[in-house]
Amino acid sequence: MKQKSIVAVLLAAQMLLVGGVACNDSGVSDDTIVSETASAETESAEIDETEDGETEFDRMSVSDDLPDITFNGRDFRIVTNEDALFQLVAEDYTGVATNDVIYDRNKRVEDRFDVKISAFYEGKEPQDVVYLYAMTDEHYVEMADVWSRMGLSLAADSLCLNW
Repeated sequence: MKQKSIVAVLLAAQMLLVGGVACNDSGVSDDTIVSETASAETESAEIDETEDGETEFDRMSVSDDLPDITFNGRDFRIVTNEDALFQLVAEDYTGVATNDVIYDRNKRVEDRFDVKISAFYEGKEPQDVVYLYAMTDEHYVEMADVWSRMGLSLAADSLCLNW
């Protein structure tokens, strides 16, 4: 019983100590904060004046190390879960930010590599679709969007060309 009382007192003391330290005024005055902010603004203004003014991001300035190849209009088919379709394809610009970003991304990939991206749901889990068509030796999809634990079985059975 005495041990429980000691532990309770120690825990209460620790909570009070933490509360006191957290609410402690560290001695930083408002003048110090204002002067630090002013000096930071001055430095950023000096940097802006010395740079060459390039503010637009140029996609070509960052290399993605992908070869410049074309696929001559081939279909790039993705089998996925029904609830993940909206993350992979978009039919057109709709004004919804996520939809427009997905449409823009796919359009840029399609234009760069001359492919047609499509995604579909077969009514089954994607790994089951891959198993079904792999056993028939038919090339049905280029990519399967599967849960990671389900994809491991596909790789273990050597049903993936690139894992």
